[in-house]
Amino acid sequence: MAMAVRNTTNPEELQIAVIHEIASLQGRSPSCDLVNNTTMASSSSSSSHVNIKSGPIDADVLWMQPKHVSEHVWNGEEDRKLHIRRAVPTYQGEEQIPEQIFPFLLQSGFAWIIKMGYLKINASLISALIGRWRPETHTFHMRCGECTITLQDVSVLLGISVDGLPLIGPTNLDWADLCEELLGVRPQEDEIRGSVVKLSWLAHHFAQINNDDDEEQVRRYAWGAAVLGFLYREMCNATDYKTKSIGGMCILLQMWAWERCPTLAPKRTPSQVENTPLGHRWLRRGNQHIGNDDVRVFRRKLDIMKRHEFVWEPYPSTVISLLPPVCLVGSLA
Repeated sequence: MAMAVRNTTNPEELQIAVIHEIASLQGRSPSCDLVNNTTMASSSSSSSHVNIKSGPIDADVLWMQPKHVSEHVWNGEEDRKLHIRRAVPTYQGEEQIPEQIFPFLLQSGFAWIIKMGYLKINASLISALIGRWRPETHTFHMRCGECTITLQDVSVLLGISVDGLPLIGPTNLDWADLCEELLGVRPQEDEIRGSVVKLSWLAHHFAQINNDDDEEQVRRYAWGAAVLGFLYREMCNATDYKTKSIGGMCILLQMWAWERCPTLAPKRTPSQVENTPLGHRWLRRGNQHIGNDDVRVFRRKLDIMKRHEFVWEPYPSTVISLLPPVCLVGSLA
């Protein structure tokens, strides 16, 4: 069977063209790791046979390929669209937040997150991006190079401080013991599930805060770094084909993709809103449409993405100058 490969003298482009043509003839979508020196195609003048090797040629670095979702995509297995674990929307924005609480949100540095409301997340876009994520390097392996979400992305897009004390500690502990150690009260078995305590229990015991409590302490932590670290962990877990859901702040992942990969974003990019985090420009009414809901469409867009279609440069001064102070804490801007 003849293959219609476009005319090119660029070896890399020829290799990609051959891969896509063979995959289409086999009824497959090209694997997420079939580009950027991770796939080998070979042919000779004496034979029309083409050998295709899915995944990395050298497994010294990318050693987790056998259970990576891209391996299963290449093998023609059923597409996996991740379930996004997130809170059920109960309000839109800050209007329904009790006025007694909002000053504490401002003080703690979480006000901008509350003001974001509830942005729809495209599970197909997230699933396609996870196919490009490598837990071995904590980077997305695109055809045009490697990239990742940075602390600057967190602060600029979300308005959460990335500067401060680290949030560290063991996770293999008894959560009831920890509550008793930190809060002075031990929840009963029916008041705690895993690491989650009931809000009714918190309201009963801590409706009033002692006057000598240090309310400024919460602001001293680098919550933005914790957000990014947990998202990294969730993305790494989600690369396993057997994983069916993903948690963490997927809204950050989606906004990052929209800002850095215009071909993945809604057709109309809204203008930046002065004195608000950059990500808030996607929250305006009329910008809630999340686009195509087919994993294969987004995977194809990532497969053919070229270097000039990714925004590699840091945020320009025209963007930085319109941000609120919290987005610049710890930066050199």
